[in-house]
Amino acid sequence: MSFRSVRPFLVEAGQAEAFERAYRDGAFLERAVTNPGFIQGELVRVAADPPVFIALAEWASEADYAAWQAAYDQLPAEPTERMFATLRPDDGPGFVGEVILTADRTTPPPD
Repeated sequence: MSFRSVRPFLVEAGQAEAFERAYRDGAFLERAVTNPGFIQGELVRVAADPPVFIALAEWASEADYAAWQAAYDQLPAEPTERMFATLRPDDGPGFVGEVILTADRTTPPPD
């Protein structure tokens, strides 16, 4: 099975556009693609007030995710600083967990 990282970003009211712009400018998902073990990722905007964004990614192993986290100092400083400047004081870290069940359109329905 794979591992899924979940990183909620709790954004200050009125800062959603600035957060999204900084995230795009930093090309964070595109940079993750270059990491060994990265399978796929996405940034989700939650309909919430104040705004919440969630970065989701699938990894081959927990160690691959840990290596990505350890490489944060290699991210471009300016967009990273702009992105973190939009976050609320109660913003916290994300987490990673092993995917234990999956379903898709090819999954047979239960009897």
